[in-house]
Amino acid sequence: MTRRFILSTFGVLAIVLVIVGATWKWIYPPESYWSPEQAQALVDAFTEVHQAEDAGAHGPNDPGAADFLAARRRYDTIKDELNQARSARDQTGKYFTIAGLSLLIVTYGLWRFWAPPVDAISR
Repeated sequence: MTRRFILSTFGVLAIVLVIVGATWKWIYPPESYWSPEQAQALVDAFTEVHQAEDAGAHGPNDPGAADFLAARRRYDTIKDELNQARSARDQTGKYFTIAGLSLLIVTYGLWRFWAPPVDAISR
């Protein structure tokens, strides 16, 4: 009885994990990883970079170079945060799917190689 309960629980949990992993992008939309405020900050940083680039004289003694570099560092930082958010969203679903498939393989191995109790065989 214990063997059957454990294997059934593992099997159901494995199937649930695979389903959650496969549907992760529908369960958690992009807004749960990247807010509209963060998106607007990225657009603002992009605009600042281009304004600083257009305002400079583009010479070796450019007084606007510091503004451009500061704007560029801010833009790069926000862009890196966006890339991390994209990666996290993509990877989370894969991790759930891999965990579910691994548990399904373990469940099959236990079902196949875990011998039932002796009294259950004699019935």
